[in-house]
Amino acid sequence: MKNKAIKDENKIIEICCHNISYYYDNGMEMPGSDIEHVQERIVDGCNQGELNALIRKGKDMEEMRGWWSIERD
Repeated sequence: MKNKAIKDENKIIEICCHNISYYYDNGMEMPGSDIEHVQERIVDGCNQGELNALIRKGKDMEEMRGWWSIERD
């Protein structure tokens, strides 16, 4: 199944007592700034959303995009 393959590639992190499934286009780990972003969104009542992180590439900054969602058992 395509959806299961995508889900298997996601990483899991615990935020606000929830297991959060997430990915970035380049497969990176979630930086602290996005952990805070997800915490704020959960407090606001969201259960999923977009991720945008700026990472340094040499002298330049590059935007990494991804998605997060609360895992439901």
